[in-house]
Amino acid sequence: MQQDERNSQNLTYGLTGKNGMFTGARFTITGETLIGRDPACDIRFPADTPLVSRRHCSLRPMGGRLILRDLGSSYGTFLEDGTKLIPHTDYPLTDGCAFSTGSPAECFRAKVSVSMMPASVPAYVPPRSAYPPAAPQAGSSSSSNAGAAVKTPAPQKKSHGGIAFLLACAAILLLFFNAQPARSKSYATAAKAPAVSTSYTPSSAKKTTTVVASREDNKLATVQVRTNTGYGTGVVLEKNKDKILVITAYHVVDQGRNPRVDVRFMNGQTVPAANWHYWEDLDIAFVYVNTSSVSCKTYNYIKTAKLKDVSMEKNDKIYGIAFYSDKICTTSGVWQKKIVQNGYNKYQTSLIGVPGASGGGLFTDSGYMIGILLQGSDERNIFATAEQIITCKSRLP
Repeated sequence: MQQDERNSQNLTYGLTGKNGMFTGARFTITGETLIGRDPACDIRFPADTPLVSRRHCSLRPMGGRLILRDLGSSYGTFLEDGTKLIPHTDYPLTDGCAFSTGSPAECFRAKVSVSMMPASVPAYVPPRSAYPPAAPQAGSSSSSNAGAAVKTPAPQKKSHGGIAFLLACAAILLLFFNAQPARSKSYATAAKAPAVSTSYTPSSAKKTTTVVASREDNKLATVQVRTNTGYGTGVVLEKNKDKILVITAYHVVDQGRNPRVDVRFMNGQTVPAANWHYWEDLDIAFVYVNTSSVSCKTYNYIKTAKLKDVSMEKNDKIYGIAFYSDKICTTSGVWQKKIVQNGYNKYQTSLIGVPGASGGGLFTDSGYMIGILLQGSDERNIFATAEQIITCKSRLP
């Protein structure tokens, strides 16, 4: 008990947002602290935050360390080196250790330091945005004394001789009139500052006009994913001497128990999938093909899509590529909005889905892949986002 009291008095336990929603925010940990989407959590994410569970993980201070525990989250809690925490198991964090909740995009760093504050001073350190403004100090006695000190130089100048005083006045007037053009120029520059900052926003226009991948290249990255009961579309994300990685919709490959999954490339060669991994809640699946099972001609023929989480605005031009029967088809349209479905962000566009298009890629006008089709109809279509695909891909074994 004596040791615990000494630790609680001399050590301050904290948490700093390293990446994501709480970047720069600082929290003081004085007892068990819950992190998640539940309103009862001490560090609470918005209800639509992907990959973060309602009660994701907890922290508590103990003996110079922060004890981190995953509370059985759906997508896991990870240390900085990629180690996934075993649910309901304590992991001690020393000063500077970092961890992420479900996604590397949401990362925190532990802080344990010797407290120099007296016991009467609260240990809580608010976020930067919560620091009080300096204005309330204006009414303090120190500020009034400072005001009096500013006025003291004027009487001192009167002690100089008459000639020196006149010369000083002339010099001040000369400086005053000479400073007027520069001052008005600085005001003009300040007035133009918003125009300068807004002129940077057309980077989105540059983003759409600079082609990083042609439609033909993205067609060559598109494959047909076949099962024993149906088919869909997929997109090649990686290829190397060992494997070819294809992204598709989970419901395309989820065709009963032990389905046979084949991948058909654009040149017509069809090979069996080695294995596949999926995220059912997000309707995302990754299919592996052994490179040794494809011909050299096929390997050199296929392309890989350039997956990127691009910021989109309403009416930005986009296009989709998918298999319809045994033919590849391309449809053009515009990006409409971001929606929330089953607690996760999705994209909605003006594209019209066709049979077999599930798992097909969604591309910007410049050629970046920003999602895959999950649901398509004449009324609406729903796409998984690149952010979700990137996060899931980083969790592959």
